[in-house]
Amino acid sequence: MTRTKALVLASLLVAVSLATNYALLSLPNVKLMDVCVFIAGMHLGLSWGMVVGASTWLFYGLLNPYGVSPFTTAVVIIGESFYAIAGWALANLRASWNSAGGRGPTLYAVAGLLSTLSYDLFTNALVGLVFYGSALMGLITMNFPLPLALIHEASNFLIFPLIALPIEGRLTDLLGKRPERKPLSLPHLEHGLIVLASLSILMNAFFIPSYFSLQEENAKLSGLLRENTASVNLLFNFGNGTRKWYNGTMVPAGSSLFNATRKVFGAEVIATFSPYGVSVDEIAGVGPSSDRPAHYWMWYRWDSEMNKWVLGETSADQYKLSPGESVAWAFVDTSSWPSLPEP
Repeated sequence: MTRTKALVLASLLVAVSLATNYALLSLPNVKLMDVCVFIAGMHLGLSWGMVVGASTWLFYGLLNPYGVSPFTTAVVIIGESFYAIAGWALANLRASWNSAGGRGPTLYAVAGLLSTLSYDLFTNALVGLVFYGSALMGLITMNFPLPLALIHEASNFLIFPLIALPIEGRLTDLLGKRPERKPLSLPHLEHGLIVLASLSILMNAFFIPSYFSLQEENAKLSGLLRENTASVNLLFNFGNGTRKWYNGTMVPAGSSLFNATRKVFGAEVIATFSPYGVSVDEIAGVGPSSDRPAHYWMWYRWDSEMNKWVLGETSADQYKLSPGESVAWAFVDTSSWPSLPEP
């Protein structure tokens, strides 16, 4: 194969990898990039395979919708070389597995599974070591809270035989016959596959129970969080046509309306404290002024039985919120008291 043909195929594989990476963003860890690098390693050689993997990750790492991390990009570039090695190794084993009738999809599926397992173990262990201070933590989190590594391995187990095998003959016809390589012995191949397959099964057998154990702990923590927090809906009517909802605002259980208001607007809530309770004077810069002297902040609660807003009966710091409750603040003209407009 000429260098020009090799460059054209490598460029095409990089383009396909990038296009499908962006097209499959909604499917986490389901990508065609890995099989493209595998094909490059098989048909172009180990060096070209690594070039395809590195080029794809350099572009995708710099234009990644999830953000840019130079360290992570470097790690995955190295990890992607496992697919180039797998393709290169499979090409070297051609004479052996052709004569043994092993050209079927099983070998491609196993190559996809084992190279993906190697990639996942390497990248997650290294990232865990750097970011969590523990390689084991990185390996555990690769399947928690979502089994992303298992999805990655299962998808490549299916993708490699479905894509790499059918186009092998087409590429050979298009690019010409590859240089003959000295075949490796079939017994060595079989023994290697048995060892790697056993490693794959053992590693996943270890991490799957850890995954479910962490899921159980997560469920317990979520339960404690629900018991000790409340989700409330807050409405703010600024009296100038602007109304803002803050639905699902999380506050500690037993929080007052004033605390929840401060959680939303922080220091932008200005209040007066007295023995009778707190009086909110200003929210987000809106408060009484010379042109609206009778306007004040009043709060309301939604009465689901009466199906209407009810004016608050106590000061905001004395009213305790209930989970799921809807309350409102309105900057209203109080000169019409007690007939005040609803928020």
